[in-house]
Amino acid sequence: PVPADPVDPLPAPAPVRDLAVAGLTAGWPGGPDVLRDLTTRAGAGAGWLVVRGPSGAGKSTFLAVLVAALRPRAGRYALGGTDTGRLTGAAIRAPLAWLPQDAHAFASTIRANLALAAPRGALTGPDGAARMTAALTAAGLGLLLAALPAGLDTPVGAGGTALSGGERRRLAAARALLAD
Repeated sequence: PVPADPVDPLPAPAPVRDLAVAGLTAGWPGGPDVLRDLTTRAGAGAGWLVVRGPSGAGKSTFLAVLVAALRPRAGRYALGGTDTGRLTGAAIRAPLAWLPQDAHAFASTIRANLALAAPRGALTGPDGAARMTAALTAAGLGLLLAALPAGLDTPVGAGGTALSGGERRRLAAARALLAD
């Protein structure tokens, strides 16, 4: 079931430079608490927040809370200082990008895979190509792109079979960077 949105929601914060979780307790409907009293923060310039643990520890549940697929049972989750309990699910998801472990690449070119990140036509022309190249470089694929004779127009194969698993993840990371 999709969690209910607040009756009188606040506007989405922009830009979001940090997230904070305090005393978070969450679990799936009809099930026990999976997360109990979780407190953590992540912010621009503060380094990475790594979530790790054995299967069943609550990593996916935590992600579900962060993207508003699941609302916390207790505690507080804030984006950019705004309590997410006062935001709609769409407002919570708008400033976030999710990069799954098994990143998908579509059977097309590098350019087409990156163009999915923005509204139609937003990444066309020289400026679009420059933004794509910058995102690929930031994701660690600059040297690979420079070595490809067709550059951005290089096909990646069905499911990205022309790329290694790490390259597919980096392509997906570049796509997330372009999503603004």
